[in-house]
Amino acid sequence: DNDLNLQWLDIDMIGGRPLDRNPNGTKKTLGAQKGIVPVIRLYGVNETGNSVAVFIHGFTPYGYFALPRGYTVDNTDDNLGKIRSILETHLCAKLGNQLKKNEGEQACLGVKCIDGKQSIMGYDPAHTKFLKVFVAMPGMIPKLKTIMEEGIGLPGMKDANGEETRESMVFQPFEC
Repeated sequence: DNDLNLQWLDIDMIGGRPLDRNPNGTKKTLGAQKGIVPVIRLYGVNETGNSVAVFIHGFTPYGYFALPRGYTVDNTDDNLGKIRSILETHLCAKLGNQLKKNEGEQACLGVKCIDGKQSIMGYDPAHTKFLKVFVAMPGMIPKLKTIMEEGIGLPGMKDANGEETRESMVFQPFEC
């Protein structure tokens, strides 16, 4: 009964503080819990003609990166945590002092392994395994994309023979 119907006219994004709690008391607060978080703003007109601004919290930006052909990744929470930590270190180096690490801010919020999916953008049926990397702010995606395109060594990467490799690999970005 709390639905809001509006004609959407414009959208933008600002950085703001995370919510202390979800306004819907039955759900947890999504996204980063510290530092600056993305807040999407929708502008429009409701059914009675009043101007409306809607502030949307809980959005977590992400990018998909294809594993090199023939490779798989150790999909355990422990290994994905190690990958997140490595990406965090590289992102922090690219961001310089933009992040307040001493206040608990993180750049890389999480990593998931996605298997059996295909990109609809630049369709390439050979790519079905991806890393989905979550970051704190949308402006961090281009830096993450650069890191992945330049090549990076990540733990738990196995070639077609099941042999683990530690060499630096290029991860092709999809839908970043």
